[in-house]
Amino acid sequence: MEKVPDENRLEIQFRNPLHALLMKKMLGEKTRDHGAQKVWAEAYGKKISDIIDTPAHEDIRSLARAGEYREAAEIVMKILEAEDAIQGS
Repeated sequence: MEKVPDENRLEIQFRNPLHALLMKKMLGEKTRDHGAQKVWAEAYGKKISDIIDTPAHEDIRSLARAGEYREAAEIVMKILEAEDAIQGS
């Protein structure tokens, strides 16, 4: 998967809250379970970072930088769902 140059990647101060929100949306009540967090991070952490850093997803980076984490998370969720649907076919 192509990635944006390092200087255009989403900065950690925006990336972390976006990842945290996605974890909360995907795990729900299990968010407090450190074991579940670890499993989630292993399954989705890199995948989500790759989505965020794909050049075509400037919208996600822009929303996160503007503090619009919910909107950015919705886009990431739709992409993950589409990937899951393709893999399930």
